[in-house]
Amino acid sequence: MYYSIVIISNCVPKVEPTSAGERLIRELYFALKEVGHTPIIFSARPVNGVEESYDVDHIFLEINSDSWFQRIRNLYNSWSPNIQLLDAIKNNTEAIDILQRARIIDLQWSSNLLLAPWIKKLNPCARVIGTFHDVSKQRFNRRAQSEPVLLKSLYWRTLAIAAGISENFYSRSLDTLVTLSEKDAHLLVIKPSRRESCQVILPPAYVKKESSPRQPDDASILFVGTMYRWENHEAVEWFIREILPGVWEEIPNARLLVAGESPSTDLVALGADERIEFLGFVDDLGPLYAQATVVVSPIRLGSGVKFKTLDAILRDVPLVSTNAGVEGIAKVRWAAKLANNAESFKQAVVDVLSHSEYYAAKAQIYRREAEKLYSQETYRSRIAEVYGREDA
Repeated sequence: MYYSIVIISNCVPKVEPTSAGERLIRELYFALKEVGHTPIIFSARPVNGVEESYDVDHIFLEINSDSWFQRIRNLYNSWSPNIQLLDAIKNNTEAIDILQRARIIDLQWSSNLLLAPWIKKLNPCARVIGTFHDVSKQRFNRRAQSEPVLLKSLYWRTLAIAAGISENFYSRSLDTLVTLSEKDAHLLVIKPSRRESCQVILPPAYVKKESSPRQPDDASILFVGTMYRWENHEAVEWFIREILPGVWEEIPNARLLVAGESPSTDLVALGADERIEFLGFVDDLGPLYAQATVVVSPIRLGSGVKFKTLDAILRDVPLVSTNAGVEGIAKVRWAAKLANNAESFKQAVVDVLSHSEYYAAKAQIYRREAEKLYSQETYRSRIAEVYGREDA
């Protein structure tokens, strides 16, 4: 079968995606189908076995995840090339045949973007598109700034420099560079002549329409984020250690709910208070957002678009965030409050909890604005503009 577009990804999205990255790949796949393309996704076979609930064309590639090379690469996989995936493609005759006949080859995530020079050699006639889910240089620099130990800080700064050099290197083999926000487009370390090749495609809203109106609990604080990501771990730890005690001084009944898989035992032990609850992975976040008085995003590290922040805005929930927590979101003013130190963040949370009806009304206005910019219709229109129509 002929496939017009090959998407090389870190995952194959399930029918019910469990991460923002999965959801984005799924939206891309069906947006491409809508404009006449026949896409297929290449990804490494999941370590925990093949899921049964896939409804997208895909090829799982065999990679030895236990090899010493893969274990070392996993330490730096946000900017090191996914060589083992490339080797797996070369060793799969079906994958090679599909790849060499494709009109467009789409690379997702930095580790796959680094394969652009080799992919271009495999199919020099294809248009190669690369999507930056975040900018590694910014993420590493922030980690360096947060490290009190000089050698550790130097280590992360070295990675930031290496990430910037690699961005400039592999971007030369990309015909089109895609970012998920204007902020990331400006952060890319590329030659000025390559700026014309950069396109911004805002991700679509993932929020389902709720059948019932919001009914916030009294003083309910919600954080949503995958807890094995260190920027989320650090954010929750900072909030519990330095912000929440001050909130409790003024609002003793305030509750913190943390929704996200794999919280560490140390973090759970830190939050050993009956007013804090770690929920782990939550299949349906709708009820949590419906009962939340405020969503907090005390993010100080990381990079890219904070999908958890956008989700809160699109659910009518007042948001208190750091500046880093709203990065990549089109309108910063959609946050109820912005605060970047513990005292101001505490006061912002207390203010929203104390005047919940006022901030809830403002959140409804912001949600309507956000829905227009992040609608599925707007996203699919941009996909058609950037990728083109297969029947054109």
